[in-house]
Amino acid sequence: MGFKGLSYLDPNYYTAQILAMILGGGMSSRLFQEVREQRGLAYSIYAFNHSHFDAGIFGIYAGTTPEKTNELISATSGEIKKICEKISDKELQRVRMQFEAGLLMAKESTSTRMQRLGGEILSHGRLIPDQEVMKKVLAVKKADVTKLAEKIFGGSKMTFSAIGKVRAVKREIKI
Repeated sequence: MGFKGLSYLDPNYYTAQILAMILGGGMSSRLFQEVREQRGLAYSIYAFNHSHFDAGIFGIYAGTTPEKTNELISATSGEIKKICEKISDKELQRVRMQFEAGLLMAKESTSTRMQRLGGEILSHGRLIPDQEVMKKVLAVKKADVTKLAEKIFGGSKMTFSAIGKVRAVKREIKI
């Protein structure tokens, strides 16, 4: 599933990253817990916000079997509806810690570190200190996340693609 995302220059960039992490960023995320662990509908599922200079894409990826596809779509749509309504303090705190850990762990890989530094110079014309990133992450409030979720999921047309045995896949997907 794909939705209109945000540019990396958008003031809500970090809010979008937090939204992606709460919805489908790791084993503690809503999609992983509900769709994979509770319902067993997918062997892989995650959400992402890929940003570019003037646009972005907010996407959800899942890998499943043909017979579980429609139920997977319904369950994913349900989680999208829920995140537009409410997130918990616990989720926001977990993602903030996950974000900080990610910044620290990225320093362990030379290639990841160089990609980040190069990307910052190309996109912002300067290096962005970790403290500045975390300040912006910590400034994001629960209401910011739900408001952005409503904008992304309710305000943009969804695109959907499937590979494999797709004849039985719903053609009309409602969020």
